[in-house]
Amino acid sequence: HIAHDFEDPLTWSHNKVEGKLDYTSLLYIPKRAPFDLYNREAPRGLKLYVQRVFIMDDAEQFLPLYLRFAKGVI
Repeated sequence: HIAHDFEDPLTWSHNKVEGKLDYTSLLYIPKRAPFDLYNREAPRGLKLYVQRVFIMDDAEQFLPLYLRFAKGVI
């Protein structure tokens, strides 16, 4: 589980993009707001993998600050 949440998500999106760069992403909105939703210093971002190798845990540059409740993997 990406966010250690065992409830079904409110909504989700699975994308596969092909072109000069190819990537697959899974983004989802949790059903419940996180307890630290209004904490601007809380870790945020997406998990980044390259060819199934873990690269980065909180890739903040992929999500703006106002979407810090969204979770996902690229």
